Amino acid sequence: MTEPTALPRRQDAPQQYTWDLTALYPTEDAFNQALQEFASLTKQFIADYTGQITDAASALKALPAYAQIQEMQDHLGTYAFLPQSTDLTNAHYRVLSVKAEDVLTQANTGLTFFISALSELSDAALDQIAAANADYAPLVRHVRRDKKIRLAPATEAALAQLEPTLDAFATIYGQTRSADMHFPDFTVAGKTYPLSFTMYEDLYVYSPDTKVRRAAFAAFSHVLAQYQNTVAANYYAQVMKEKRLATLRGFDSVVDYLVYDQEVPRSMFDRQIDLITNEFGPIMQKYVKHLQKERGLDQMTFADRLIDLDPDFAPSVSIDQSKDYISKAVAQLGQPYHDMIMHAYPERWVDFVGNQGKETGGFCAQPYRVHPYILMSWTHELADVYTL
Repeated sequence: MTEPTALPRRQDAPQQYTWDLTALYPTEDAFNQALQEFASLTKQFIADYTGQITDAASALKALPAYAQIQEMQDHLGTYAFLPQSTDLTNAHYRVLSVKAEDVLTQANTGLTFFISALSELSDAALDQIAAANADYAPLVRHVRRDKKIRLAPATEAALAQLEPTLDAFATIYGQTRSADMHFPDFTVAGKTYPLSFTMYEDLYVYSPDTKVRRAAFAAFSHVLAQYQNTVAANYYAQVMKEKRLATLRGFDSVVDYLVYDQEVPRSMFDRQIDLITNEFGPIMQKYVKHLQKERGLDQMTFADRLIDLDPDFAPSVSIDQSKDYISKAVAQLGQPYHDMIMHAYPERWVDFVGNQGKETGGFCAQPYRVHPYILMSWTHELADVYTL
């Protein structure tokens, strides 16, 4: 395990280990200009086509402009979201995100008429649209599928207008966790260790030193406990939102509602839960007991569950050293694929460095027709390579 150091401020993070957003927009001014252009295009589209989509021909006339708007919306939303995820304490990033959110919400509200109009078309007209251009076939598939859960146009517009509010619970949780929670240093055997949400999740949970690992867990849990009622209330609000929306759209359960957009059957979800509980669970119980024995632990606590069976088998890996691991892994998928993926390093697709205020965990944003953007916080553990 690498020697832990306090997380730097975002402005002090080495640039080569942060992502480069110029593939989306070369500058923030270019983003702001694109946001204005998007608002104008959307306004014009709404004026031109509201009440005009009555058959396949009128839909096909509108679809190129609609496709352009959707692509712009994807890029604008991604660009507005990514900086804030790197530092939730940065007021400028928050303003950028809110400004984009307002424009995108107004556009989404106005555009709901288009999908509602497509939903009213006959199956023959939808077939004609899908046959005219292969790029439109997925949209037609979704329109057909969503007919049974789509609400009246005015209701769909109202829900679109409310979307930022309905999504606020995730934002509140992220702000609480990454911006408001402050974790004090902790001491073991006279030595002081820095602590943060990311450092606990990505570093101390794997520490081979049992005293350090358990002390970090105790200090981490103490801070979490101070927010438990707020976070619980926020989570309850999210669950109730999902329940209300599931009922509103006619789903039998919240689970059916949540798996719907993933286009998998409920049976697949149930199978996964059953496999984890009935097949994987007993194996994990045996493994945890074996882990306790091999590592000579007096007891097996929640803080111990993720440590390595053999700590000497997990080398420390720097960001630069990860290139070799990734190169060898993706080489199995062929040279063209390998070469494409390895662009991630020089083109800075990945935000590696951990810093104060950064979102915990990791994710991969996939803007349309642009390379993906990956967020994580590198701690030199082999687990980081697995995540990448």
